[in-house]
Amino acid sequence: DLSGAPSLVRIDPRIDFRWKMESPDPSLPQDAFSARWAGIYRANVSGNLDIAVRSDDGMRVYFDGKLMIDDWKDHGPLTQRIPVDVVAGRDYEVRVEYFDRRLEAEVRFGMTTELRSHDRAKLSEAVELAKASDVALVFVGSNEFLEGENYDRVSLSLPPGQDALIEAVAAANPNTVVVELNELVIARE
Repeated sequence: DLSGAPSLVRIDPRIDFRWKMESPDPSLPQDAFSARWAGIYRANVSGNLDIAVRSDDGMRVYFDGKLMIDDWKDHGPLTQRIPVDVVAGRDYEVRVEYFDRRLEAEVRFGMTTELRSHDRAKLSEAVELAKASDVALVFVGSNEFLEGENYDRVSLSLPPGQDALIEAVAAANPNTVVVELNELVIARE
């Protein structure tokens, strides 16, 4: 319940942990522990920021003092996303809280803009290829961070950037076919 004095204080460069059947530190128990990370995010550009958090058991995410994701219950691995608007040069307080009840422990946190610079270059390339083609095929879908065995998606929304890809390619070529993949299996001979 995040009460009492912390048993361990440290600085983590990122929240990307999958402890499986271990604990974050030998001084902590394997099960029934909690953690809180706090920091400041300074927006480089104004626009939409995609916040994503994945946990096996409970999580809460606060952004700019507001509770944005509240999933404080025992469950298997689950990823949740929420968009927020940010203003360039402004600082935003970020806090992530997590608890592990039992068995595997996992917590991951990330923030991205809808389209990063290398994504914009790939999007431009896709649009140019679509313009030069008779038919454009766009393959989109989920990944192992959004769904898998023992945990489900929380929405049917595509991961960030995929809607923009579909819209841009379809605008460039009216003969666009969109294929949504739930799982990609590559067979090798």
